[in-house]
Amino acid sequence: MPTPHEEIAEALLTVLQPLNGELRLLARLSDPLITNPSEKETHLFIPDLHLLTPDRRAEYDYGFNYSETDPGFHKSELLAALLASLYELKAAWDRQGDRELITVQLGDFFDLWRQFPGDVDQSQIQNSHGQVLDLLYRAPFVGADECLEAVMLLGNHDTRKGQFLDGIQFTRNYLNEAADGRPFLFANHGDAFDLIEHLPDALKEFTVNYFSGVHPVSTYDVGALSEAAANYNNARDFTSAITQPEHNLAGNAAVAIREPGAALPERFCEEIASPDEAADHHFGKYYEAIDDAAERDLMGQHVRVVVMGHTHMAKMVLYRPDQGRPMLLMDVGAWIERCIYPFADNGPASNVPSESSAQLGVINGNDARIYQIHLPQPAQPS
Repeated sequence: MPTPHEEIAEALLTVLQPLNGELRLLARLSDPLITNPSEKETHLFIPDLHLLTPDRRAEYDYGFNYSETDPGFHKSELLAALLASLYELKAAWDRQGDRELITVQLGDFFDLWRQFPGDVDQSQIQNSHGQVLDLLYRAPFVGADECLEAVMLLGNHDTRKGQFLDGIQFTRNYLNEAADGRPFLFANHGDAFDLIEHLPDALKEFTVNYFSGVHPVSTYDVGALSEAAANYNNARDFTSAITQPEHNLAGNAAVAIREPGAALPERFCEEIASPDEAADHHFGKYYEAIDDAAERDLMGQHVRVVVMGHTHMAKMVLYRPDQGRPMLLMDVGAWIERCIYPFADNGPASNVPSESSAQLGVINGNDARIYQIHLPQPAQPS
């Protein structure tokens, strides 16, 4: 019987292979340190999409990849086709009753900052990219049933002037439900740590609100974070890109997965010697927050895997000390902007030319992976 990871890969390849596309492994850790006692639940992570209406998308150099503005019908429907294939797998698992697909969208689903230079007009955006929204979340609310029932995390771009979209029940964090009350997995957008330096006692507030097992719904702020986010918004220029136009995802050479059961390296990620050694501040802040959760005897003290979006830089960072608590940070990347990464295929590793970022994260049991969705670039006119 195929494993859940093999069935996920098959569902994705069913869509990609007719388009001459590929599923590429950007990072993986298969190790008991993840401490996930269950292989029944498979977690699927959808990173930042930054969806805009077509007229607003035309104002920017960078927007959602494979959108309706791209040439070729297959690209405009790529994410929706992948989600539909994954829904069919979820439905089959639900019928069998022995496996479960849990989908988490990691925030910045829409981009209200760039969509609305002025006041928020809900009517302009609610039906934009409706197929993706229906497949992820909305279908039961519009009389359909083909839906992944995603947990929708609230990102900083999902709010504008204190408003967020009607009709979506956002939450700021996700802790997996564990029968023994010891969740191994925590997911949140990741933007709080860009603002936290400006706020007194913000890390402690973050810990209590996010690692206690309480899921605040339809709110952005943790204490004063809402005001800080507004100031942060006003200080930035989003004309050409959200973070960087192009991301160099330097690391081990990615492997193309051409069949579901292909052999893959078990440890395929960046390793650091201390929490402070990570290239960005997120790892150290999350690690410190989990330590704080342990001091307060909160559920989050058991977390070994932190999943985030926000940076658009897909990566896995592992800290595994000889003694003490390990942690894996899994940044799932985005479907916006472009990326470069090493790629090996029956020869020496070489950098893949810049291509559209299109990443997905999957965790089943003690096996965590980040995939890049690759489609061949259209031929340039001579």
